[in-house]
Amino acid sequence: MAKKILFSPVGGTDPMPESNYKDGSMIHISRIYKPDLVILYLSKEMVEKEKADNRYTYSIEQLAKLQKRKIDYKIIERPELVNVHDFDYFYGDFRDIVKALIDEMEEDDELLFNISSGTPAMKSCLLTLNHLWEDSCKSIQVSTPIGAMNDHNHSKKSEDYDIRTRWELNEDNYENFENRCKEIECISLKQLKNEELIKKLIDEYDYDAAYTIATYEDMKNSSKHYIDYLEIAKHRLLLDMDKVDEIKHDLGVLKECYCPVQSMDERKYFEYVLSLNIKIKKRQYADFIRAISPIIKDMFIMIINKELKIDVYKDLCRYKGGKYVWKEEKLKKHENILKILQTNYKNQFKFSDVSPDHFKFLILELVKEQDIKDVVENLRNVEQSVRNITAHEIVSVTEDFIQKKTKCRKKPEGYTSKQIIDDIKKALAYAGINISANDYNSYKYMNEDIKSRIK
Repeated sequence: MAKKILFSPVGGTDPMPESNYKDGSMIHISRIYKPDLVILYLSKEMVEKEKADNRYTYSIEQLAKLQKRKIDYKIIERPELVNVHDFDYFYGDFRDIVKALIDEMEEDDELLFNISSGTPAMKSCLLTLNHLWEDSCKSIQVSTPIGAMNDHNHSKKSEDYDIRTRWELNEDNYENFENRCKEIECISLKQLKNEELIKKLIDEYDYDAAYTIATYEDMKNSSKHYIDYLEIAKHRLLLDMDKVDEIKHDLGVLKECYCPVQSMDERKYFEYVLSLNIKIKKRQYADFIRAISPIIKDMFIMIINKELKIDVYKDLCRYKGGKYVWKEEKLKKHENILKILQTNYKNQFKFSDVSPDHFKFLILELVKEQDIKDVVENLRNVEQSVRNITAHEIVSVTEDFIQKKTKCRKKPEGYTSKQIIDDIKKALAYAGINISANDYNSYKYMNEDIKSRIK
């Protein structure tokens, strides 16, 4: 059978205040919730009062008689405890006590906290512990009979406090007494904890996890102010720009940082580069390296199209089996291009799948600007030296691994992931897609905006 356990610090208005003839918080919670076990936590002052007149245990025994039931009780004495405002002391002591209780509880048992008795430090500790074990605990607050603060100018002398008379005159012993208990859900604290976690996840670019927390039932009221913006960020990182546009349409005008590049073609590559950069920030180096190949190939083609005034796919290739292959008849119309390919492959060039290497050779031979050639050669060397390993072997990819594998004559120290990203940005610019440095910081500005909406 399920049991109820009340853990109660004892305060100056327990078991009944001197200012009126009604229950103090400890007895009132016991009266309403009918716990099977009451655990009393006594500081030095309260230990002395209990020893003088048994006021706390007496009141529990009398309540048991009145309700015609058994109430077990246990006293935890701290006779050394004089500094009753030390949060750290109570957090450690209460945590150990509560953990021991929870470890012994059955699945259906319930642990109640009295958060109205004791000092502010005691109450704060219990609320904190309630969050740690929220599935097993319930915090109870008791209002005063007059709805204001209790009079804490209680007598220090035990002989001035007659527990037996006060119990006999206790107005809460009658049937029409007022229930002054209130269960504290601590929603605001839950929200605070969750929203701090959401902010941390945003900083880590884990929008999916942040969005999931924002959809919790107890978060829906507060998250309505920012959840749509989280959803935009979530789909943006997945490169699902159709969904981004759909949510944008529903929201109306958005800050530029959510979608700074509007041109569809340019946005495609811009957002892809941003996603690569985030993989670096999240130290997902293997994913980063494996993901550079598609954009490298596309950038090489765009550079050729721009610099040579030719459409590679239209003028030199054909689409076959879901991919582009070289078209012999078309290539023969561009003898200079065909000659470069044949020369670099020692006349063993095959009219098969197009390759980044093909485009690299064309750029190195036909493009005049040296900076373009350098960037193209660097990126292709990085791709060949690192990407193929990560794609086909089980390896641990770190920043050091990338630098070690990309060492070459031109770059004996190797390339960092940042340097690779910087070269990709340069290549995009050479391909005719000019993005401002400020736009490349749009994720930073987007994160700041979302966090500012979390109240």
